[in-house]
Amino acid sequence: MTSLAGKSQDEIFTVRRKPTRFFKIILENTIREGKLGIPTKFVKDYGNCLSSPVTLTDPTGNSWKVDLLKNGNDVWLEKGWPEFSENHSLKYGHFLVFEYKGDSHLHVFIFDESAVEIEYSGKLNFDGNSPLPKKQEDGDQDIIYLHTTRSGNQSKEKQKQVMAAKGRNWQIERPKSAKTCGALQAANNFISNYPFFKVLLRRTLDVNVPFSLIRRYMKCESQILMLHVAEKSWPVKLNVYSNRRIASLARGWTAFARENCLEAGDICIFEMIERNVLNVFMFRCAC
Repeated sequence: MTSLAGKSQDEIFTVRRKPTRFFKIILENTIREGKLGIPTKFVKDYGNCLSSPVTLTDPTGNSWKVDLLKNGNDVWLEKGWPEFSENHSLKYGHFLVFEYKGDSHLHVFIFDESAVEIEYSGKLNFDGNSPLPKKQEDGDQDIIYLHTTRSGNQSKEKQKQVMAAKGRNWQIERPKSAKTCGALQAANNFISNYPFFKVLLRRTLDVNVPFSLIRRYMKCESQILMLHVAEKSWPVKLNVYSNRRIASLARGWTAFARENCLEAGDICIFEMIERNVLNVFMFRCAC
């Protein structure tokens, strides 16, 4: 039996466990290369438990999927990291604390150059690549209407969106507040010979794009769209996840939403006038 003589009480009762946290400082090469290295010691302890992609969650609860790049014992956060970085406005000198929660899931806490934790933009987190769009669940669908035109003639095919499991008609059932219903009523009067879809903005202002529209009129791959409002245009990246049949507006959507003062409850109509060009019409919930 091992003697406890000479050992302090803390030593006796200390339970050894692997550390679950590590920190990283944003350096110039981090910004230049668009990837972030994971400490070798952490990889040694948890590398076998990490599968790509990993999930990064900030204190607001928003999550991003980020692919791992592995080269021997070196591991980086790569694809998806630039979007996470942009969404949180990471700069040279920022200090990040990562806490491993298991199942390839990391919580991330961010501190600026003054060593104070940043203010996370939970309410205004409308960058599309992150959070990664979730698979649509019944009762969680923001696409409320899709209108397409049949190729070869001018007959209209009006499709009530049935992406949710039970195929409910969101054009009638979804909006609850009087302000939102007013915006929807105004949006329902919109008519066009071009394909278009309507989106009811949620609190995070994320926008998913009907995959059926992409499959029919566009390439099923990530690409740059031009969003037009009046005489002004914004380039916005469209992220397409073909294997999950999901697409969402990503980089550039933040600027568009902010500059057009979009809020939760507003309704946007996206009218496709060219393959990668969409007119956007906004109906305010407060009007």
